[in-house]
Formats: sequence, structure tokens, C-alpha cells
Amino acid sequence: MTFNIENRSFDYHVTYSKRKSIEIRIEPTGEVQLKVPKNTTDQIIQDVLIKRSSWIVGKIELLDKTPIKKRQYESGETVKYLGEPISTIIIRRHVLKAQISKVDNELIMIVPEEVSNDFISKMMVSFYKKLLKPLINERIQCYQHHFELSPKNISIRNQKTRWGSCSSERNMSFNYRLLMAPLEVIDYIVVHEMCHMDHMNHSKSYWKRVSEVMPDYEIHEKWLKEYGRWLHFDFMETL
Repeated sequence: MTFNIENRSFDYHVTYSKRKSIEIRIEPTGEVQLKVPKNTTDQIIQDVLIKRSSWIVGKIELLDKTPIKKRQYESGETVKYLGEPISTIIIRRHVLKAQISKVDNELIMIVPEEVSNDFISKMMVSFYKKLLKPLINERIQCYQHHFELSPKNISIRNQKTRWGSCSSERNMSFNYRLLMAPLEVIDYIVVHEMCHMDHMNHSKSYWKRVSEVMPDYEIHEKWLKEYGRWLHFDFMETL
């Protein structure tokens, strides 16, 4: 769908789900994503777009000044690992099984000659999932002394919009893309989800709890809002 205002237009997509508030997300492509409660009317959506139009247009204009570089999945490109760029080495050989490993500041992949970019992308996602899980477990242990309860299960997922989640049963999931962020940002998401063990909401009491555990959490929250969209394998890093 397209929204027009003040001689400017932008495309937007609406997703309806079980939630209480409306979330607006600007994709690196410039598309506007809205997540809204199931019973949200078209008029409410239009009112929200009008109210936030200046912010949305500003973000899109900022993206226009930063051209998107689509990853070609070739040797020499970089990916982020704990906030720092590392080089990718892609070796195509007559092999049946692909291999991937991180050696110093290089991500080395040996793949069959005819594999697609999508295959390489999925291989990188799986590898980052594998690397992130023990790191998340380690960071949870670093902050566990702040909490009486502890997480039951930890999973690493490929989520489009969420960096993490915590269920009422204390099952936590984290986005594999967090491995691209600096360690202190990962810590913020860990603390964010662990605080949900005490408060299953985003009330004032919840945010007070977050600030008790991590007084400077707002710095890391702001960083994610500003740069999180670039933590992605499909696009070249611009940080």
C-alpha cells in the first residue's frame, strides 16, 4: 500500500497480530512496516501514519542519502561480528559438502561450485546461530546474580523484527543477528529479556528494573534503533 502526504509518498505494509500497541519499522529498502493489534481499523492506521509522517519521511530521506549495497556473496566482502568487520573468503570447489569456519578476522567458506547466494546466506545464518547460543548463555550467567529466577530454555532464531523475547514460562529466544552487534548491545538485550522474568510487560516498574541492572541501557537501546537495520547478511555494512 502507498501513503501520500505533502508531495511525498512511501510504501507500507501492515501485519496484524496479538499485540497491544502499534510498532513502526523502516526497512533498509525504505519500506515502512507496521505491526498492529488484530482489530485495528484502517482509519486508526491512517491517523498513525499522519501523526508519524514527519519522522517516517525523515528516516526514508536519511536512507536515500545512504545507498543500499546488496551483498554479492563474493570473497572480500565484510560482515559484522561483535560490532567489528571481518572479511569473507568464499572458495568454490568440487566438493559435496559445504564448510564454514571463523579464523581470526576471516569467515572462511568452502562450498560446492554451483551453489546459489541463497545457499551461502543460509549457511552463514546457521553458523551465526551456532556461535551466538554459547555466548548468550555466558552473558546470562554474567547477569544472573541480579535475579532470583533464571531462564529455562534458550533458543536462537531468525526473526525479522524482534531482537529477543521471553515467555511467561521463562523460555527465551534471541535473534541470530545480535552476533553482528557490539557485546554491550548484546548484553542489553540479555538484560532486557531477563527483566521480563520479573515483569511480563513494559511498565514503569519494568524499565526501573532494567535501569537497576544496566544504568546505561538507553545508550544501547538507541544504538539498536539507529543501526540495527544494517545488522543483516543481505546488505553491505555501512557502519
